[in-house]
Amino acid sequence: MLKRRFACLHLGLRTALANTLVIIVATSVLHNFALVHREQDFDEDIEDEDVPFDIVAAADASGNAKRQLIISRYFT
Repeated sequence: MLKRRFACLHLGLRTALANTLVIIVATSVLHNFALVHREQDFDEDIEDEDVPFDIVAAADASGNAKRQLIISRYFT
């Protein structure tokens, strides 16, 4: 299930062992978070060229604040 949801796991990680462990834990946490919030699985692979470039530039201060709130609430 994780390999289907996270392409990096399906394709294989080429990282240092310490980083690999962190990635596996992070994807597991995100998977569990998605299950709790009933997020759908992706039915098809999303290619990089299909993702609009605007999404990368969409990060702003409110997004950073929300991310920090989640981190402080669940990971500290």
